[in-house]
Amino acid sequence: MKNLGWSGIILAFACLAVIGAPAPPEKDYQKIADKEEWKWTPERASASDSDKNFKGDFKAEVIDKNAGGFSSTTLKFAKGDDLILTVEGHAGTVFAGLKDVVFYADFSANSSGCCVVAYNLKEKKQLWRTALKGLGPIEHFKYRNEVILEIKDDAVHVLGKESAGRYVEYVELKGGKTVGHRVFDQK
Repeated sequence: MKNLGWSGIILAFACLAVIGAPAPPEKDYQKIADKEEWKWTPERASASDSDKNFKGDFKAEVIDKNAGGFSSTTLKFAKGDDLILTVEGHAGTVFAGLKDVVFYADFSANSSGCCVVAYNLKEKKQLWRTALKGLGPIEHFKYRNEVILEIKDDAVHVLGKESAGRYVEYVELKGGKTVGHRVFDQK
């Protein structure tokens, strides 16, 4: 091997500066999902827990209503006195914030399926809405559906626990594309 000398070393560093260092590899969320162990924390599957852990730049408020034996929950997101977004849901409507964006799960507690919605509170507009792969459509007479949602790195991490099974799904923060999905065996 030939000795480069100082001029060769300087030239090598100059080339690296021009072409730049290689970009770090993107996370392979499918591999992460395939290796993930099932870990369900029941208290995390609630709007009130989401409110306690909300880390967005805006204020979140959870209002539980019980009228005529029917229970519902309203989520309100505001900056000061400016109410920006109202979401009608239920006690299990979970959400997470990252800077100006709130991500929330839109699903029925009594049927299969879930959508994740990204809403930019600063710009006052929905960025995307993604129907999760989850377990797929399920025919049923009695059903229970719970979801946990959190932000992990550059993806929304969703755990779903339905009567017919359990799943994990990763949805990219920008664009709402599912980038990792796994269905766990029913226990």
